Amino acid sequence: IARRHFEAVRVLQDRARLTGSGDALLVHAWGGCFVGRDGRAQLEPTPEQCPRHCEHAPEVAAEEAAAAVAAAATDRWRAAAWAAAREQAAATAATKHVRTPRRPRRAQRLAKPGHDAPGVSRAQCKLVRQTSFAPCVLGRSFGCDPANGSMWVANCRGKFRCGSRPVHCGYPPGRSAYNCSCTHAKSMDLGLSSRAPLQRAVIIWAARGGGFDLSFMYKPVVDSLVGGFKAARSQPLIVQGYGVLYMESPELVTLRDGDIFVWIGPIGSDKPPWHALSTQGVRTVYFQTEPADGCLLARSAPRELWEFSWHNFDACAPRLPAGLTLRYVPLGFTAPSESEGRAVAAADAAALGPQTEADLLFFGFPFYKSGRKRCYARLQRVLGGRLNATWSVWSEAAFEAFWAGTGRWAAHLNLHKECGHAQSSHNPVVFRTSLLLSRGATVISERAYYKDEHEYAGLVTFGAVDALPSILEQRLIRGSTSDSTRPLQTNASVAALYARRFAPQRIFARARIYTDLLGTNASAPLTGEGGPSGAWPRMRVGTRAL
Repeated sequence: IARRHFEAVRVLQDRARLTGSGDALLVHAWGGCFVGRDGRAQLEPTPEQCPRHCEHAPEVAAEEAAAAVAAAATDRWRAAAWAAAREQAAATAATKHVRTPRRPRRAQRLAKPGHDAPGVSRAQCKLVRQTSFAPCVLGRSFGCDPANGSMWVANCRGKFRCGSRPVHCGYPPGRSAYNCSCTHAKSMDLGLSSRAPLQRAVIIWAARGGGFDLSFMYKPVVDSLVGGFKAARSQPLIVQGYGVLYMESPELVTLRDGDIFVWIGPIGSDKPPWHALSTQGVRTVYFQTEPADGCLLARSAPRELWEFSWHNFDACAPRLPAGLTLRYVPLGFTAPSESEGRAVAAADAAALGPQTEADLLFFGFPFYKSGRKRCYARLQRVLGGRLNATWSVWSEAAFEAFWAGTGRWAAHLNLHKECGHAQSSHNPVVFRTSLLLSRGATVISERAYYKDEHEYAGLVTFGAVDALPSILEQRLIRGSTSDSTRPLQTNASVAALYARRFAPQRIFARARIYTDLLGTNASAPLTGEGGPSGAWPRMRVGTRAL
């Protein structure tokens, strides 16, 4: 466009003339005629529509008029280019039966021949598994960038092989273009070199992708674990992050006797060097994140298994392998961030009010092909538009906006994936509950495992699925009849109770993490309510032979 604009100005400077009447500038260019009248540019599409008496008109200072006429020429060229691009995209989509997306400008700059990472040829930049709906095509929607030692994707997501390394690129979903490292040499630094000579190190790690943004999904777990370790009197060096390729870091070799390594979730659980770390004396931990009817270790080989629910703990305890330590470590209270407070204050100052008409929200995807979908449909037949769901929140910023505009104005629903199944009532309370209760949300749930219900007494109201609409009517916070403003569905006393009962410091102390793993106590004495299930043992060591 810039080149065409320059050429237009140059042509106009050579050929600009005034008509005899002095009210128009006529220029024959690109098969058309641009007419400037009273300082404005106008396009006459064909030469036949242009007056023919320009040759005898006196010359003028064309630079003054050229800018307006050239702008019209540029607009015409841009419109023609977009029209041609749309026609080509439509033809391609019709031929291949797929939607052809336009690549972002960043990806256009990278998608040039010869753009390969250092030591990586185009033949070594391959798609291993596509997870996006849009096609991943080498050179069009993914490729390699030599300047940054990385690969790029545009409207494409999946697992790739960049040189000799597997690379998950295109995560978290939501953006149109991503750059992902192929070398990882610089990013492999875990920061362990900064610890004091006698200081313990705690590594808290998880995979980054796998089809979802695990960094947001596992945030309640990470925040709870970090909060618990920070409360230790000995103050270990805490390093937390995401990405399976960090498990190749040479710094892991520097971990020593007394250090702690925690891996969260099944995805990438085979990547940590479990046996090597145990040989070095590191206390290795696998934090289990899924509902389980036994000891679910995925592909890990830890010395300890931490479960977030009583359901999982009791299901695993009778089957616990010899030498494996099992601990009950639920998700703890985490205070809302300052940025979330600002988002809520801004929404209140603008008097935006609720961005939803629903009285009950399901925070997640309710249409999963399981019992949850059927139970959600049953409730929707009773509640109609009063029940809604959201599954587009995949970052902290998105959650802050959701909470300020929608989440705090409605009660929240918990349904198990296997809702309606005979064993559904034995399932645990899930991760999203921690985010909601930390903010004092009103939460109602289908029945859960009896110990989990006991643990959340006074925080979550449990009932049969068909009874949930009537429970909603009982728990819904209503405003006065004289006030038409819709009230918030939050209660400060719920957040305060959750903060006392599920303080990360208290969770760690009850699970004997401070005494067994750190050889110390919490930095401050524990006060307040310890929870209704405080008498149940929260740690077991397996004696059963494999």
